[in-house]
Amino acid sequence: MENKIEILYAEDNRDSVELTLAVLENKGFHVRVVPDGKAAWEAFQKRKPDILMLDLEMPKKTGIELVGMVREVDLDTPVVLYTGFATPANEVAALNEGVNDFISKTVHPNVLVARLKNIYDRICRSPQQPYVYQLSVSTVYNSVTRELKIDGNVEVLKPLDGRLLALLCAKCNEEAEQDYLLVGLWGEASIGKSSEVKKYVTHVRKALSADERIEIRSVGRGGYCLCSK
Repeated sequence: MENKIEILYAEDNRDSVELTLAVLENKGFHVRVVPDGKAAWEAFQKRKPDILMLDLEMPKKTGIELVGMVREVDLDTPVVLYTGFATPANEVAALNEGVNDFISKTVHPNVLVARLKNIYDRICRSPQQPYVYQLSVSTVYNSVTRELKIDGNVEVLKPLDGRLLALLCAKCNEEAEQDYLLVGLWGEASIGKSSEVKKYVTHVRKALSADERIEIRSVGRGGYCLCSK
């Protein structure tokens, strides 16, 4: 990594800090560490990082509270929640607040590094389009406008189809569990909606069918994975 990616990392667990620092600094990242949400907010205001990485449960301000504060003044800096509390409800709440990625502390260190580099490449190098997903050399999806562009052809997806694709894009190449999709699509009104997810997956599969590099695979118990080659 020629130019080090700077990460502002808020974490109150010292063991987690030491393990994460060892991984990231070994891969060439520059990491500033703060012990709580209040300190993270103060450090962010003094100097914006390339990526803001937050624990979810922290003293003084939680990760989600801090995301809300950051997004009131800055829509461009990528924010990652890195947490051991990776429940579907927490993940969807974080995405709704403007988090760019939600990473469980149980992932392999190489996956953490790859996800952070992907965030940097996708957002920091295209700062005017933080919610645009480059799914392949031919396919781009804008999760704000719901515009899916494949080989120059543009289709505006219907609201629930677009929301589903955005949820899958946020977990590209990994399993999006059924509960995560249900909460993301319908929130508290998701009871009894399990069978409807398949219908919207069918819609999105059809929209993506022009690009053979992309597929939506069924995985686990009612989950799906957006796979991009």
